[in-house]
Amino acid sequence: MKINKISLKNWMNISEASLDFTDGINVLYGNTGEGKSAILEAIAFCLLDHKKGDKWAEYIKTDEESFSIHMEVQLTNNKEDIAIFDYSGSASDSSMSKNILYNGATYTNSTATEFINSKLDVPMLKNSVFNLQTSESISSFSPAERREIFKKLFNSDFSDIVEKIKNETADLKEKIGYADRDIQTLKAKEYVKVRPIFIDEEVYTASLKEVSELTEQSKTLFETISSLDKMIQDEKMKKLSWDREYSTLVGEQNLLSEKLKNLISSRDSLQAKLNTIDETILGCNNNIIDYTTKLEAEQKESGATYEMLNAKKLELEADKKKIDTLVVKKIHKQTHLATNKEGFCNSCGQECSPQNVVEIEKELEAITNEHRALEETYNICKALVAKLEDEDRVRNTKIIVLKTNIQNEKNILETNKKYKDSYSEEMISIPNKIAEAEKALNDKKIAIESLESMKPDVSSVEGYEKDKETIKTQKAVVDTILSEKKIDIAETEKNKAINEERRKANERVAEEEIKDKERIALLTKEIEESKKTILESATLQKIFDVDFPNYINTKACSILQDHMNTFMKPIKENLELMLNQNKKGVEFKYRSRNEKSFRSTKMASGFETALLTLAFKTSVAEFYNSSLLICDEPDKTSTEADSAKLFEILTGMTKFEQLFVITHKPAAMEFLKESGSNIYYVKNGTFTKI
Repeated sequence: MKINKISLKNWMNISEASLDFTDGINVLYGNTGEGKSAILEAIAFCLLDHKKGDKWAEYIKTDEESFSIHMEVQLTNNKEDIAIFDYSGSASDSSMSKNILYNGATYTNSTATEFINSKLDVPMLKNSVFNLQTSESISSFSPAERREIFKKLFNSDFSDIVEKIKNETADLKEKIGYADRDIQTLKAKEYVKVRPIFIDEEVYTASLKEVSELTEQSKTLFETISSLDKMIQDEKMKKLSWDREYSTLVGEQNLLSEKLKNLISSRDSLQAKLNTIDETILGCNNNIIDYTTKLEAEQKESGATYEMLNAKKLELEADKKKIDTLVVKKIHKQTHLATNKEGFCNSCGQECSPQNVVEIEKELEAITNEHRALEETYNICKALVAKLEDEDRVRNTKIIVLKTNIQNEKNILETNKKYKDSYSEEMISIPNKIAEAEKALNDKKIAIESLESMKPDVSSVEGYEKDKETIKTQKAVVDTILSEKKIDIAETEKNKAINEERRKANERVAEEEIKDKERIALLTKEIEESKKTILESATLQKIFDVDFPNYINTKACSILQDHMNTFMKPIKENLELMLNQNKKGVEFKYRSRNEKSFRSTKMASGFETALLTLAFKTSVAEFYNSSLLICDEPDKTSTEADSAKLFEILTGMTKFEQLFVITHKPAAMEFLKESGSNIYYVKNGTFTKI
């Protein structure tokens, strides 16, 4: 990864800056607080989501409202593999925007973060590439954190394999549990066989023969009963036919009687309705006359009230104009009075005589009295107008009600006239209908008398009924015996079917017992094989979980220890670091070469801590094959001589294609200039390329 260029606006103490970076060493040089570290903070902010303060808004330059960052990053060795970062933030609306352009696609905010995490290993960049002033020192890393770095660096993390082995072992144990439960269930299973029911075949055969004879006897008796039923039915049908005809004639006679009664009732009802309609028409005519008289009286009174109301409104309007005129006149007099009291005019500056004040006050008082009297008259007139308007509104309402009542009475009158015409027309046809009904009723009476003389005799039916009952009794006895015999046969046949089912069931039980024994043998074999596999997996898990990672990390400690000591020796010859793996993780201890024992790196001095941290990060970055290294004042606590040695080593590390450094040491700057570094001099947030 390389940083090709960056542009900043209102970022920390930088108003505006644009920097182009090259391969090799890029140096930011200047006094403290000029804006050097702000460049590295911006790079870390974009790539690591690093924040120096509590929130991003603190990066906005003092007295400014927003910031923006534009950065071009080459992600791989391919020069065309470019990502463009455009970040901005506004304090006024507390909003921040992240945009990354890559391969023609734009990633915004949350998707921008996802893009960074997919392309970069942010934790490793933080722990190796970036060595900022706010970065954690070597002493702040816990042994467990160092071990996690080693896992990534030397590929000693086999947690996926271990987890897979654990899952497979858990599956096998679960499988053994299920198989064991199945075996216990099968062993506890009972195989019950049932005995057949005893059946007497001779009794069964005799019962079948007897049922056949009884069935034939029952059939003969049934046919005799059916013949008697037909004879009885024929006689009854004759009687039923006569009864039906007689009933029809009587029913028709009753209908004609009811029709005659209804016609007479309709005639009387129509006459009563006509009488009621005549009374209603008379009442409507009287009501129309009464409402019309009242309407004319109300309209006359309403006209008088309306004329008086218009006159009072004109009078009220005239009084209002007079009042408005007096108000203007009163204001003018008040202004005139104030001017004379002061002795000069505020608008034109002309002198005025105070001797006119008494006369003006009298005139003002007269105008005020006239205004008050006119307002009283106006209010009285206004109240009268309101009263007349209320009276006019009430009269108009009464007029509307009376007109509505007159129209309603006219509607009722028209409706009743229509009903009267309809009822009168219907009344004309009723006398003829009554005469026709009386004649038809008399004809029905004659027909009924004729039918009564031809009523059939059904006395023979009684003898047929007695014979039928005797034969039915005989058949009932036969059917009872037959039913009992059929029940016995059905019970025997049911037992035969049960015996067949029991035979088949006993065969199935025997087959099931054989299959269950085979299943127990198969499950027992599977359990033994699974237990063997679990033992083998436990050994394999220990290798990948403990033995192999420990072996790799032990070798890695030795390799990284030698690399870090090689880095530090030219600068601090007496400083020695020891890396050791234990249960907690990877322990870092150091000593001066003239000391016998090693101690915790937390006891190191300022420059010793900085040198140990830089040695660790550069070594990690080299082994991680990072092409980029960023160091913010790595020589801050060193001497001039140590600073020069440090930068001589850093610039000689050929694995880093691009190196960013900040220093204040003159000796270091001389060396960096001679090395052909790309140097920017910074003053008051302004960057000048040297």
